Parts: sequence; structure tokens; C-alpha cells
Amino acid sequence: MDNKSIYKSTEETINGLSSATLKVANDEHLNIIGELKKTPRSGKFVRIEKYELNLPVQSLCDHVLQVAFIADFFVAKFELKLNKQLLSDMVACHDLHELIIGDLPDFTPDSHVFNKTKDEPMDEKTANDIIFNSLNKILSERFKTAYETIDKPNSESKILFLSDKIEPIISIWRYVHFFKGQINIDAFNEAMTDFFDNPGVIKYAINDEVGRLINFLQDKKEILKYFHDNKINYQGDIIKKEDLQKLIETREMGTIIS
Repeated sequence: MDNKSIYKSTEETINGLSSATLKVANDEHLNIIGELKKTPRSGKFVRIEKYELNLPVQSLCDHVLQVAFIADFFVAKFELKLNKQLLSDMVACHDLHELIIGDLPDFTPDSHVFNKTKDEPMDEKTANDIIFNSLNKILSERFKTAYETIDKPNSESKILFLSDKIEPIISIWRYVHFFKGQINIDAFNEAMTDFFDNPGVIKYAINDEVGRLINFLQDKKEILKYFHDNKINYQGDIIKKEDLQKLIETREMGTIIS
């Protein structure tokens, strides 16, 4: 991987799926990268629909690439030594199962869920096996190795989990930046309350600095200031407001019209 960023490597891997297809019912074949780009992030989708926010919905593909972008940020900021190629493969494959079984954050209340089914859902491993086995041999083996490593204690999985868990609240701020002209901030904050209140993010902080960052991002008063003044009032010892601004504002959000 040399000096290539985690983001660039992940983007290249995702783009490399352009010819990969997934066989589904009635011998229909779905293009994997096409499905990534048109599969919505369920946590955003159900809230945007329930509260009638009339906003586009973040795609699964955007989530994956933003996780890679965030991982690069933490690796650089804290000068972490790890296997970037392995981490990139972890990022690229960690949510592919959602193409088959969907996704809903643990903190989403039942009242926000539409069309719930009582059928026993397919488990994540089975869904991943179906997808991985549809890929070319080299990529399939890379993804299988990466997926099997995710739940083991290692530096790569720590950064994956941190980046994956902090991405949803960072993308709430991204919504405020990219769709400011379409947002009623009070209605938006009410709809996205669960992302601000989610107690599960902080446990993935790798140090006190990251803990302070998470607390800041989950503070509704701070996002209100950002909405009205377009300023980020954050200053950590290592992470500066300019760094956070880059995390929020650099990448255009890949969305789907709901």
C-alpha cells in the first residue's frame, strides 16, 4: 500500500467492485457498487421519513468512504503504526452485509421503524459469505481475512470501530453543512436526537482527546452554533477546530433522494 491513504485504497477497492455482481432471487444479478450507491443508511432514512424532513438520504457507499476518511484522520493525528491495507480492507467490507440484510442502529426505537417483519433475519456472517463468494478469488480472500480480524483485539479493529461509530454523528454535522439551506434546524435536531444521545459511541474513544471530541459532537448546543454562525467552537490539545472542520466539510456527501 506504500504511502497511499486508507481512504484512497478503500475508494480503489470499492471502485474495483464495478464488475462484481450478486446473485439474488430468480437468477437476478445485482451490481455490488451500484447497490452500495443506492442503499440508504437506515438510521438516517427512517428519521428523515418519520419527521418528513424532505432531505436526501446518505448512502451506504458514502458511509464506507467517510469511515475510511475518518480512519486516516485518527491514524495521522495520533501517529498510529498499523497495517493500513488491512484496515482499508476492513473498512471496505465491514458493512457489505447490509446489501442483503439491511441495517438499523441499535439505538433506533421501534416507533421509528417501518414495515418491521417477524421473519427470522439472515445473520451477518451468512450474508457476508454470499457476497465474498461472489467476488474474484484475490479480493474474496482479502475480505475474508479482514472480516475474520475485525473482532480480534488489534490496532486496526480499534480504529475501524472508532471510525465506524463516530461517523454517524459526524455525518449529522455534514448534513448541517451541505444541506443548510434545506434544513429546519429545530426539526432536524429533534429527528436526530438519538444520534446525539447515543451512549454507545464514547466507549470506542481510544484516549481522552477523542472522548472530548465525541462529547462535543454530541452536544446539540454546539451544532446549533455551527448552523447559525458557521463556526466550530472546538479546541483540543491535539485535534483543533480546523481539523474538525476538514472532517465535516471536505467530502461531498453521497446521497439518495428519499
